[in-house]
Amino acid sequence: MSLSYVINPEKSHVQVFGAGKVTMPAMIEIIQKVAADSRFSPQFTVIFDLRGVQYTAELADGDALATVLRQRKNNFQNRFAVVVPEHLQVLAKLYCLLANMGGFEKIMPFTDMVKAGEWLSAR
Repeated sequence: MSLSYVINPEKSHVQVFGAGKVTMPAMIEIIQKVAADSRFSPQFTVIFDLRGVQYTAELADGDALATVLRQRKNNFQNRFAVVVPEHLQVLAKLYCLLANMGGFEKIMPFTDMVKAGEWLSAR
């Protein structure tokens, strides 16, 4: 399991990406690491690229993600795109909906990196 991120201060952007089998606790941990990184600004856009991961949902995963995003709402004030493989699209939509309902409103799921990038750029 491997999740990592790259911060691009010049573009005010963070890209999180992963490979192999990942769990929701690992995804939450990387969100916490990004938020705590001194190079990160709350105004940065985030693209959470999960196209290369294997993920099996646990019952409480959606609530756990929504909770951490709600708690970190002040850390992530700009748009947050989640890019998933086609087979995880419905799950990603559900998780984003739970985050929206919890007050984290600038999150959107995608299966296409180009569309995600366009959405992040359309401020």
